[in-house]
Amino acid sequence: MYAILLALLSAILFGAATPATKVLLAGLDPVQLAGWLYLGAAVGVLPAILRARGFTSPRQMGQKNLLRLLGAIVCGGI
Repeated sequence: MYAILLALLSAILFGAATPATKVLLAGLDPVQLAGWLYLGAAVGVLPAILRARGFTSPRQMGQKNLLRLLGAIVCGGI
């Protein structure tokens, strides 16, 4: 149930990002905005990395997790 709630929250925040970035684009150029968005994503993931006590390199991941990572990259790029 917790995973479903997190997925719904993620979808809501993702949907809210487009109108929010349009407001931000009035004062920033697109490259600056992209930098801020990537920085925000890194700060958002930081607590999970610290809680897991480290970062796992893709080379150290299992095959199943590598496929999940590839799927996230492909779907995120589309």
